[in-house]
Amino acid sequence: MKKAIPNFNSFSTLVDRIVIEGVKRAIFELKQEEEKVSYQKQLEAQEEVLLALQTEFEEFVENAFANEEYDVIGETRTFS
Repeated sequence: MKKAIPNFNSFSTLVDRIVIEGVKRAIFELKQEEEKVSYQKQLEAQEEVLLALQTEFEEFVENAFANEEYDVIGETRTFS
């Protein structure tokens, strides 16, 4: 398994994106309910993104378990 890149294709980055995109979907749902305006186009786009992220996440986890390894490039912080 090749090394994961922080803030690009690591486990935590995928989880972060799933959470962020889920929050965005929830905001569109709330706005649609409160404003009585359709956000269907945005909701459909969010659903597509979330499904794609779910697929990527599942493949990532299956690959890590199948290979019994997960390696990520170390990241040096500018400020600590």
